[in-house]
Amino acid sequence: MAVDEYNVQLARQVNAYLRSQNWKFEFNDEDGTFKFGMSLSNKMKTCRVLILVGDEHICTYAICPINCDHKDRAAIGRVNEFITRANYNLRFGNFELDYRDGEVRYKSSHFCGSSIPDLDVVERVVDIPYLMLNRYGNGLLSVIFTDADPAQEIAKIED
Repeated sequence: MAVDEYNVQLARQVNAYLRSQNWKFEFNDEDGTFKFGMSLSNKMKTCRVLILVGDEHICTYAICPINCDHKDRAAIGRVNEFITRANYNLRFGNFELDYRDGEVRYKSSHFCGSSIPDLDVVERVVDIPYLMLNRYGNGLLSVIFTDADPAQEIAKIED
């Protein structure tokens, strides 16, 4: 499979934002991806962050450090309901669930076209995913590990 080309100037702008925050990260100049870890203030403690730079877009994923047991259909159902309820009112991205392995992540993206966004835009695209994992993380873990009701967990978070 061929690697999609990425916009080098766009990658430089993402790099500039990450450096402005004094964050340690890895950059793969073959495919335009940035990788780093982010501390959270909830029971998850950390998450992995992956930033994909394309020819005309930036896409950031914050990946939950704990997967749901993909063979436990009841748990997958609870997690699916939880993220569906969470996604309903979210404006700048969404949670995703991979049914193959139980991975849960939050995605934010920005279509840039031929322009390079300012650092404030890059900040939003990069920061929103881990901020949402931080906000929803304890409820998500409750749903993954217990029989917690997804609706009640979302209500606790959003009220």
